[in-house]
Amino acid sequence: MDQIQHFRSPERAIGLIAGQYQAFEFKRHYHLDYHFGLIVKGEQRFVCRGERFHVGYGEVVIMSPDELHEGR
Repeated sequence: MDQIQHFRSPERAIGLIAGQYQAFEFKRHYHLDYHFGLIVKGEQRFVCRGERFHVGYGEVVIMSPDELHEGR
């Protein structure tokens, strides 16, 4: 089952996403604040700045504001 939760800092400058994905894909989009993701199980593939990334267990993903990205 795909689940996504969004959390924001009190200043709303930082966002954290907690998710469990099986078949979830997200289309090209951006955030208005910094977003941090820690891979605690499995892997994630995404495209950012025209480059493909594949991250796995223990890795951290940081997205700057207005950074277009997409993936699964």
